[in-house]
Amino acid sequence: MAKKSDEKTIKTDKKVEETVEEKAIIKVRALVNIKYDKDCFKIGDEFEVRTEDSEEMTKKGYVESLEKTEKGETKEGE
Repeated sequence: MAKKSDEKTIKTDKKVEETVEEKAIIKVRALVNIKYDKDCFKIGDEFEVRTEDSEEMTKKGYVESLEKTEKGETKEGE
């Protein structure tokens, strides 16, 4: 029985970590036609990606970073 409660704690902790990581997003511009999550983007389109995904996609030349934003923020004038 103790193992089940320990497993729940581990799962809960993992969810909290995922939530914190998802808050950090970066705005990028597509350098190639790309499908990210469930959306498709053409060359030149600007969209937001998770920080950890941005690093790998930039190294491979799929996107270029534009800026760092926090989830839910919007720029003035938009």
